[in-house]
Amino acid sequence: MSDSKVFAPRRGDGFDVWVVVNMDGKGGSVTLPLAGFDALTQERFAPGSKLELGRYEHRVIRFA
Repeated sequence: MSDSKVFAPRRGDGFDVWVVVNMDGKGGSVTLPLAGFDALTQERFAPGSKLELGRYEHRVIRFA
């Protein structure tokens, strides 16, 4: 992840969440270490998936 992305890990009751925000308007990607899903869109991801971020996009990834 580059300096143009904000990454905020959070811990819930039995799960972890990553809030990832692209700040530079160029987009980018981050590799997810575990299986999870986007809490906003319900899109599912396998371990090692590359999460693409659009311009100024944010994602909320929940890991079980």
